[in-house]
Amino acid sequence: MLTETEAHRNPLSELQVMQLLHPDAKESLQEAAQKDPGLPRTSPTWSTWLRSLPEHFSTKHGPRPLPDAADIVIVGSGFSGASTAYHLLCELQYPGKVVMIEARDACSGATGRNGGHMTAPNYRDFLMDVERYAHRMAVEDGRVEPTEADREIAVRMTVETRRFDDEGVKANIAFAKEHNIDCGYRQGENVQVYDTPEVYAIGQKHFQAAQKAGLTGARWLSKEEMKRVLGTTEYAAADAVPGAHMFPAKFVWYLLDQAIASGLELHTHTPVIDVNNGVVTTKDGSVVTAKHVVFATNAWTSHLVPELRGHIIPLRDQVITVPRTDSATEPVLPSGGLWMSNGSEYAIELSNGGRLIMGGFYEESGRHQAGNANDAELIPGVSTDLREALVSVPPLQKFPYDKPASPEIHEWTGIIAVSNDSAPYVGKLERLSSDKYSAWIVAGHNGEGMPRCFLFGKYIAQKLAQSFGMHVADPIAIPRAMKPNPHRVSNLDYFAWNLE
Repeated sequence: MLTETEAHRNPLSELQVMQLLHPDAKESLQEAAQKDPGLPRTSPTWSTWLRSLPEHFSTKHGPRPLPDAADIVIVGSGFSGASTAYHLLCELQYPGKVVMIEARDACSGATGRNGGHMTAPNYRDFLMDVERYAHRMAVEDGRVEPTEADREIAVRMTVETRRFDDEGVKANIAFAKEHNIDCGYRQGENVQVYDTPEVYAIGQKHFQAAQKAGLTGARWLSKEEMKRVLGTTEYAAADAVPGAHMFPAKFVWYLLDQAIASGLELHTHTPVIDVNNGVVTTKDGSVVTAKHVVFATNAWTSHLVPELRGHIIPLRDQVITVPRTDSATEPVLPSGGLWMSNGSEYAIELSNGGRLIMGGFYEESGRHQAGNANDAELIPGVSTDLREALVSVPPLQKFPYDKPASPEIHEWTGIIAVSNDSAPYVGKLERLSSDKYSAWIVAGHNGEGMPRCFLFGKYIAQKLAQSFGMHVADPIAIPRAMKPNPHRVSNLDYFAWNLE
């Protein structure tokens, strides 16, 4: 069984930590994985990002009659859905009918609620992913334990995903620069701190394995640099990898506006309650029939695709933001953000020096959030932990802000979608498709959608265009680990948090 210090960084690792610290959690986690997430809540908590929501998404593009038919229906208006629509209509200039249906406001799900961080993991959690992929291959082949050959393939798969993430961040930033999107992107180094020598030793193993496999770009901070960057040398170690963050909703709203100008028909505040062989039904009884349906629904996917219950699981997270109260503009935090507690806690500072945004902290007080898709409520214990961190975590102590009871401090919740095998599902769902209808999916991002979703959407758009006989000049590929092959979709014998 993995030790606590070996459970690293991503939300599924947090589920592993919960299981290790709370032996009774395993059964409840597996029960939670099978829950129907239902529809998105109608009155969710309101994130700082969504306070800037352009009015026309709710007025001009709000509830109204759906067309009887469309070539393509995209369910969901977050990063994945918006990127799919943009690349299909603006880049590939697809001439057919494309409809997007959103249950709430445009980009009001995870993309409009996350912490804005956009950092590829590089070496972090490298060996954990190798083991996940190796075990997955063993299970798919009917074996209990992976072979060394499985692990060799898994190393290549892990490198492939890490490089894809890195390319995704570069693509996001390049696009924002090219199109002058006012999304406050900021690049630099993302710093992760290691609290104890034991955790640092595990981090070194990941680092060495990743370097051996050919990944570069990560480094360790000296004690002098740690003091300068973090304001303390009390940590056992700290690393730095290329990092970035941005105002995610503004990026997505730009994609949506461009897609709308190129023919996208957007319907917000129109919950989809059923999709059956291309027949899409909304809560008000409206029906639109499509040749292709794209499920860009992340944590809510299994409500519409029950076959994926247990594969894509909601996990509620919480974010807090505080305003800077001095007149200085020099950033306090590392330019690419700060990761703490093996990455389960994170903080960024907006590019204008105006606000600190921090999230996570669900390991103990938020441990029952698996299977919870309710973003209409805060998690009291996590609220306490977040506020305590503002005054107890050394790097955060440098950020000047009013006392924790200040009305300017704002909190909200959002729903991460974790997958049973720690990889997203991106591509065609063959089991739900026929010769007359195709189902596609972009979901289960495990809290790492920001570096990936722009390219995921481009990939799905290219596949859709090709299905209509269009030529795609420069097709992109996605990592093998992320494709929803039939065995992966049908198999529930393997959960990443059950590694022995």
